[in-house]
Amino acid sequence: MHDVHSSRPELSSLFSAIESKLMATWGDAAVVANSKELTMSFSHLPIEVVRHWVQSEQLCADSENTVVYVLNGWAARNKGEVGGKKAHPLTKEEQTTLLSESIRLPALSTSYRLAILAHVHWFLPKELQFKACALLGSGLFTESPQEAERLVAAGTFPHAWLLGKPRPGAAGSSAAQPGAAAGDAGGAGPFTQTGAAAGGGTSASAGALPEIRLEAGEKELQAAIASVLKGKPGTTAVAAGPTRIIQGFALQAGFEITQAPSASGRVHCAPHMRFATDTEGVHPWRAWASVAAKVQLCAQRSDAPGVFSHTAQVAAALENVPVSWPHFFGPEPISSVQELSGFVVGGRLVVVARVLELQ
Repeated sequence: MHDVHSSRPELSSLFSAIESKLMATWGDAAVVANSKELTMSFSHLPIEVVRHWVQSEQLCADSENTVVYVLNGWAARNKGEVGGKKAHPLTKEEQTTLLSESIRLPALSTSYRLAILAHVHWFLPKELQFKACALLGSGLFTESPQEAERLVAAGTFPHAWLLGKPRPGAAGSSAAQPGAAAGDAGGAGPFTQTGAAAGGGTSASAGALPEIRLEAGEKELQAAIASVLKGKPGTTAVAAGPTRIIQGFALQAGFEITQAPSASGRVHCAPHMRFATDTEGVHPWRAWASVAAKVQLCAQRSDAPGVFSHTAQVAAALENVPVSWPHFFGPEPISSVQELSGFVVGGRLVVVARVLELQ
């Protein structure tokens, strides 16, 4: 669509109107990623429109990772159409290559560029991708920016692969918790018990840091504590919390209650975070990826409701098994929910996990 636009100036107003409509609905990649409705409606767009979307300077995103995440969902739901049943002047490989050329590689996080992108089947050509990622990781273009310009001018690499800048971040896309997330937004869900064998950069958009809110009621916490204490050694109860797509990663958080190994009759109650399970098989890297993360955990205290003054900044390698922080509420394990009364407000324990950085 951009090519036609540039060669036919008389169509400028038409294409401006189309772009305005496109961006009004799908103009924030983070909002699209976190909405089932928008994700499904986006999946019905033809490749010409999707290509226009990814090329648009108006497209907002909390990270270029999220643009890849949205496109990967679109590609997975259009396997039979892209280069398939419908007649198209370009082959499937040619079509997806056109999408790939618009991904801004320098704006991807380290893990996306060096590990995840290699497993995104539609991102082509792979040989050229590996060369570009190796050059970007070498630091060459920091020392010699003109070398990137030379390679792009020579047609060796697409402009976006070496010179692409971060997209504008939408102030509201990461700050507010979506009501219809691609996962399940909201508070922590019911506790489920497992045995001992079961288990756990890019900056945020402009505005507030992206966050996940975890909640659990006193009664369900006490029931979970009692259940874990009655179980075999190593028994754990997990409250599966909300899922949010943040900077291209599907993150799930919740509470975990685990028997304290060195204190009989006591447990650790800890917030935890992990990659959400990919039930649709659209993003297979969730099963094996490991991402360096910095997270700020914040809890309100009963003597200052609404003020999340109890904080801790933690660093962890996030994976598809929970990473928990058992000493967040205090160094000692507990035997009942009453020992957490200093953090319970209105009968609920609430923690906010703010994502500071995902590498």
